[in-house]
Amino acid sequence: MPSKLVKKEFYEMFSTEKFVIDEETSFNLIKDSPSKLRNECRNLRGLAIKIASSERFDNQSFVSIANLFNVSTMAMAIKLEELNLIEF
Repeated sequence: MPSKLVKKEFYEMFSTEKFVIDEETSFNLIKDSPSKLRNECRNLRGLAIKIASSERFDNQSFVSIANLFNVSTMAMAIKLEELNLIEF
């Protein structure tokens, strides 16, 4: 997975260069509060998995970033962490 292309697609899907849990991102991802998202994900890896497999954000539907690159959700989650695209 080319890092530059992953970053580009990530930005197009989530409208940010780095996903940080706040009121807006939580609502756009799970339609609930930041505390609910943190409880659901439990840690950075959990959040990475949720984002890698997400097919909806901010009322936009799309193919998950893992499926887009034809890799497992776990492989994409690790790549998102390596590229520092998410913060728990």
